[in-house]
Amino acid sequence: MTFLNSKVSLTLFIAMILIFLTPICCLTNNIRSYEESNTFNSSGLVNSIKGLFENVETATGYRYNVTDDHGCRMDTLKIIEKPNGGYIGVYHSEIGGVFHVRLANSTDLLNWNFIKSVETQASQATIAKAPNDAYIVMFEKGESAGSHLKLHYYSNLSKLMNINSTPDFTIDIPRNPNNIHEGTPNIYNITVRDNVMYACIGYHYDNGTVDNVAIGWLKVPIDNPKNWTWRSTPQKDYNEKLRQYWNVKGNIGDRDYGQIFERSLTLQEANFLPRA
Repeated sequence: MTFLNSKVSLTLFIAMILIFLTPICCLTNNIRSYEESNTFNSSGLVNSIKGLFENVETATGYRYNVTDDHGCRMDTLKIIEKPNGGYIGVYHSEIGGVFHVRLANSTDLLNWNFIKSVETQASQATIAKAPNDAYIVMFEKGESAGSHLKLHYYSNLSKLMNINSTPDFTIDIPRNPNNIHEGTPNIYNITVRDNVMYACIGYHYDNGTVDNVAIGWLKVPIDNPKNWTWRSTPQKDYNEKLRQYWNVKGNIGDRDYGQIFERSLTLQEANFLPRA
């Protein structure tokens, strides 16, 4: 199943690439053929996944201009499965000129029921389940000048889904002083050892010229989250290769990461045209 909104930028979907949740897309005949083969063919996998994005109307179900049951647009929807069945999604909606990160659930990936607002003046959310059954919601938090990354930690599913509950803790990650914006997070990996959470996080940064991709490592003692630490670095080689080999001239923005057919893949948004 595929979800599309009408506001589309000119982007390049770099094909090394994951669909974050495989049930969201129709398993077309070419995917079935690939799955039944005994040999790994990287170009065949790439072409199969590329076809899932391009052949929208061949999916088992699809919607355009997706909204929740309150009529709010579900821009940048990110989805994970619920352990007991169904799906959870985080997304942002512009309401009265202000972006809100919202949480909704679904049983069929097509119809979504709003649960609660996670944060106002925030956008570009993502969600992941940690190995200790906690849930992490990250997003781009607006500020008076610019934006930065922010994290909500929910110790269990009930706390995440309860309309009256608040996160166990939140973390505002200060942006590099050289950058105007930092946001559009994705979560590459979460581990928990000795009650300490380690998260590897991708994000974009805007230094006033163009958006590029960076990566950061967050360490949080769950019993004492105020003692969190963060270190990050731009992914210079990654950005340069996209610009050199794929002729990307504009922003390198949102991304998703995961596995399909036991291969680690990244889906990258990048603009062919220079930033206006």
